[in-house]
Amino acid sequence: MGKRMTFNEDVENYDKFRPTYPRELFREIIDYANLDLKKHSLEIEIGTGKATTPILETGCLVTAIELGDKLATYSIDKFSSYNNFNIENVSFEGYKCDPNSINLVYSATAFHWLPEKIGYSKVFDLLKSSGVIALFWNRPFVGREDDPLYKEIQSIYNKYRPSNKVLIEDDQEIYNKRIDTIKKYGFIEVEFKLFHQI
Repeated sequence: MGKRMTFNEDVENYDKFRPTYPRELFREIIDYANLDLKKHSLEIEIGTGKATTPILETGCLVTAIELGDKLATYSIDKFSSYNNFNIENVSFEGYKCDPNSINLVYSATAFHWLPEKIGYSKVFDLLKSSGVIALFWNRPFVGREDDPLYKEIQSIYNKYRPSNKVLIEDDQEIYNKRIDTIKKYGFIEVEFKLFHQI
């Protein structure tokens, strides 16, 4: 499991410093998946629940999966007031669920931890025929060369993760590769959108 379990070590700081996601992103997902009280969503690797509240507020049942025991306990407490929430402290690979039973499977900055074939194939099997997969990630800050904050962040990246690759915000090569991977596992009508948050 290696680095995948790192986030379980300091849950409170992880929650405090982890970025959130734009409201527009959730509106798009909720509308596209037609979420309501009759639907069932599955969140893969909930972490501390940065992407959970908007989905819960639709009234749909949210089942969350979390490998880290401390993260799972934290999320149980955080969402204890919701009757439509449950969590399983298990890996996605070990999660048991009937095929064709989920309306929305989503994962916020976590799906890349899963082995590609297992992750996409299992999601495809769990989703109903009209089901939706929503995968989203926070991208590192990408700024101008004359921006002092950008320069400082880049110096930290260069110190701890040296790379010749220059990060660009609209990296179509990466996006197209991800779309091709998703389609390879049988998903259709794949859409990609970029949202900004200050």
